[in-house]
Amino acid sequence: MRIRGLRGALPAASLALAVGFAQSAAAQCVPSGSTVNCSGTVLNGSGTNGFGTGAETGLTINVAPSTTTVTGTANGIDVGANNIVNNSGTGPVTAQHLRTLAS
Repeated sequence: MRIRGLRGALPAASLALAVGFAQSAAAQCVPSGSTVNCSGTVLNGSGTNGFGTGAETGLTINVAPSTTTVTGTANGIDVGANNIVNNSGTGPVTAQHLRTLAS
């Protein structure tokens, strides 16, 4: 009986583990042309920045839904000039978290 109980528990544990990895993998900033959509909890998605290298220009960056955070050990979002950031996430977009170059 213990063996059957263990067999039933292993697939359930494997499924829970797989779902956890899938949710972590889904948290990212995804570029599509000149639009970037960020969702989930993004941490150091671009090296030490949540998103960007400081060279990106002409992007519209959407941080949504409201539970989304984009953070990094250096900057949350680090982009170049002429970008638009639409922040519907939980984290603030301030000079401390968002680094952009003047246009």
